[in-house]
Amino acid sequence: MFRRKIIISFIAIVLSLSYTIYSSGPLVSIPVAENNYVNLSDPDSMAIYNFYIYNPTTENYSLQISILSPSWIAYINNYSHLNLYYDTIAPGGTKEFKVYLRPVSKTLKIPELLIVLKNKETYKYVLSFNPLVYQQTSYNETIIQNISSVVENITFPLLYSFYLSEYKIYPGEILYIFLLVNNPNNVSKELYINISTDFGYSETYFQDIPPLTNLNIQIPIPISINTKEGTYYLNLTINNVTYNEKIEVLSYLNNIKILENKTSYFLGILSKMNIKIINENEFAVLYNISVKVGPTTLFTIFNIRPNNIIYRDGNYYAIYELNLIPKETYILKADFNYLLFISLLVLIILAVYIFVFYVLIPNVEVSKEIIRVDLKENKVSISIKVKNKSLFDIKDIKITDYVPKPMKVENYLIVEPSSIYKSPDKYILNWKYDKLGRGEEIVISYELNIEKLELDKPIEIPRASITYKYLYKTETKYTSANIIKVVK
Repeated sequence: MFRRKIIISFIAIVLSLSYTIYSSGPLVSIPVAENNYVNLSDPDSMAIYNFYIYNPTTENYSLQISILSPSWIAYINNYSHLNLYYDTIAPGGTKEFKVYLRPVSKTLKIPELLIVLKNKETYKYVLSFNPLVYQQTSYNETIIQNISSVVENITFPLLYSFYLSEYKIYPGEILYIFLLVNNPNNVSKELYINISTDFGYSETYFQDIPPLTNLNIQIPIPISINTKEGTYYLNLTINNVTYNEKIEVLSYLNNIKILENKTSYFLGILSKMNIKIINENEFAVLYNISVKVGPTTLFTIFNIRPNNIIYRDGNYYAIYELNLIPKETYILKADFNYLLFISLLVLIILAVYIFVFYVLIPNVEVSKEIIRVDLKENKVSISIKVKNKSLFDIKDIKITDYVPKPMKVENYLIVEPSSIYKSPDKYILNWKYDKLGRGEEIVISYELNIEKLELDKPIEIPRASITYKYLYKTETKYTSANIIKVVK
């Protein structure tokens, strides 16, 4: 009964172990510009972009869109929402969005939208936009009159000057060209701008400059997050004149700070992890970090699921691909699953117990009993039993029994011994068998003749021995002795 309870407990622990299946989340497209210009002088001028969100899962996702840049305002879908938008994406559904953007005032920050999709898990996406921003002003009236009186019939070229917002920049940031253009003529003049770089960015603009107008133009140049550290050149052509500017791209990793990095291990397995990361850049950064987990991830519980688990050099590593939002701190934690560890330890102990007691250790029952006493004829019937309850056969079985003199065997009731030896004080009876299968039993029975059974005088029937081989080991077991005593 005890062993049966152990087996039931073993099965219950096995069935209690469960696994989690993960699925991918919604997808957000890259925004496409419908209008990439914003005229600060025109209150109705806005940059317009289109993007869509696709939900490939079988679950509903709640959607929230908000603007990360306080110096910009955003309208979603025909001006129906200002800066904040809520919606739901159905399973297998796709929704298109049109966003209208305009700066509140002059700014060097590009507009960015934060998209949060929630179900059982939360997904965050950051969309960045790069509109060209310019402002138009008129000449002072006195200056206009003075110029027109002198150069009434002369057409001048456009006058301009420019400078870069910075000459050292990080990947993922925005470099701005600030261009001041003057049209001193009484007619409109066309401005041609071409930008080319050796880090993969190029763009061309055409703009009509109204007569007698100053135009302040702000041109954003995004530095790709994949741009390597080094020195690059920006070629700026304004009408027919080309300027070469040297810029230095720094490593954005210098602005990602590890505030805390603590890991501890139990039996070589990650048992405690606490990592704090902050992105001090002014832009979102895709940052990869790997953490050694140990020879297995079975006992590690993560607060944020790693994007991947890889095996390298005899250990597993948790790989995180973090989309770090500017100025936001990320905390990565892990703990040791002691409950699972103890459960598996108990499971192993039970398995070892079952293996040892049910496989390695033989379970053979032996007995020698007095089954009948005949006082009239002074006869005693003896029975010897051997039963194999082991998992495997027992082999080379030898049963040895002893009959002390003056007693002697009168009759063999079932099977005669293989050999009989006589000594001065006893008879030695031997039975031999090649093997005894699992659940099989040997029964030997014979009658002893005792010359005289005296009252109150005990007679001892010696114990028998059984020798056998189980697996690769020879074992010997003994029966108990028996006492015959006649009383009134």
